[in-house]
Amino acid sequence: MTSEVTYAEVRFKNGPSSAEPKAPPGSETPPLSRFQKCKPWFPWVVSGFFMLLSAILLVVIIVILKGSPKKGSIKSQFQKSTAWNCLLKRPEGKEPQLSCCMGGLEQFGSSCYHFSKDTRTWNKSREECMEKGFDLVIINSDAEQGFLTNHTQNSQVENFCIGLTDQKGTNQWHWVDETPLDPMLAFWRSKEPSNDDENCVVMHIGKGKGNEMKNNWNDVRCSVDEHHYVCETNTVFFSI
Repeated sequence: MTSEVTYAEVRFKNGPSSAEPKAPPGSETPPLSRFQKCKPWFPWVVSGFFMLLSAILLVVIIVILKGSPKKGSIKSQFQKSTAWNCLLKRPEGKEPQLSCCMGGLEQFGSSCYHFSKDTRTWNKSREECMEKGFDLVIINSDAEQGFLTNHTQNSQVENFCIGLTDQKGTNQWHWVDETPLDPMLAFWRSKEPSNDDENCVVMHIGKGKGNEMKNNWNDVRCSVDEHHYVCETNTVFFSI
């Protein structure tokens, strides 16, 4: 007896195999966020950084406020200080100002002056002034020459170096800022300048009256003869 074989059509749907059952809806595990992936100490580091930055900013603000005196208080602070000599000036059309020089300096116009107690050659005198942040004095007016003459007249010093020179030997006198000497503001003594090898200038302190006393410049050797000297710098202005 011949047996019959029956063929059946079997269709398979795409989907999970029986070994991997599909999870019910809503039970999927969400992907890890960036912060979940970070180290557990990371948020503390960030917080600490911002706290440190805030503290630094606070300190800076306090320092600025303390270092900026209120308007009207500058005058009293500088008047009490021995480190500054100040004059109250009232420029026309402007607010009053304090014109100040460091302690030990003399003030005239908008300049501060240091009159040395030691002696140097003209070249060394300029080096000493520049080390202090000054330079040898430049005389720009008849009034300034009168101030310097009057200030030095009572000293027991013979000569003070000033910032006038002809070190090129061309008989063309220049101030230390390279400004040429104005012939109308030249205060030479009689018969000066006298020697070709004397190319630097001192203010000679002598006796006399009027122009005889004010005309007191004398040429000297720049690197040989030693004299006292006058340094000059600008005053410092403060609004009040």
